[in-house]
Amino acid sequence: MVTPVENRSSNKFCDFHNDKGYNMDECMQLKKQIEKLVRAGKLAHLIKEITQGRDQPKVGKKEVLAKDKSMAIYMVQPWHRMTRQKVTQSFACVSEITFPPLTTSSGTEGSLVIEAEIGGHMIHHMYVDGGSSTKVLYEHCFNRLRSKIKSQIVPTTTSLTGFSGETIWPLGQLRLLVTIGDTEHSIKVWMNFMIVRSLSSYNGIVGRPRIKEI
Repeated sequence: MVTPVENRSSNKFCDFHNDKGYNMDECMQLKKQIEKLVRAGKLAHLIKEITQGRDQPKVGKKEVLAKDKSMAIYMVQPWHRMTRQKVTQSFACVSEITFPPLTTSSGTEGSLVIEAEIGGHMIHHMYVDGGSSTKVLYEHCFNRLRSKIKSQIVPTTTSLTGFSGETIWPLGQLRLLVTIGDTEHSIKVWMNFMIVRSLSSYNGIVGRPRIKEI
């Protein structure tokens, strides 16, 4: 980029360089990187998939979707492969609920990741952060919401501070009804999510205040 920062267009953003003034379609360095990978044979599998998809005949697809049926949103592709242990418990209807003490050899270490129905979508890979005071929904998850839900986004003048001290300006905020639990045991709360453009292996973050209410 030879154009001074103050003269660059703020309407364009390059995710490859995390910089404004141009988009990825205009990024010459990204094009050179892709050409280099093609010559090295690193993208041969992608070219094969594109060719196979182009040669397959198109068939009509009838899409039936109930108006009030929730749509599931999974993580498209985690940025880092991790091995997670899924904990399943069975509950019985008893008069007293007790929590036995945990020893160092029992229990599960690692992140607390849940799934919840948010705005009529069953969203997986939501990270529960007891140290955060903000609810976050990442852009890649926001883009997969229904158009009716996305249209309710409103501007925000509040910036966020990341773990490394960098300042992040949200794309907006969205108030959504969140349901956590199953058909027999569940709770509903309204949450204001900040829509954030950032790379993450999660779809969003649920922070400290709402977890206290839940």
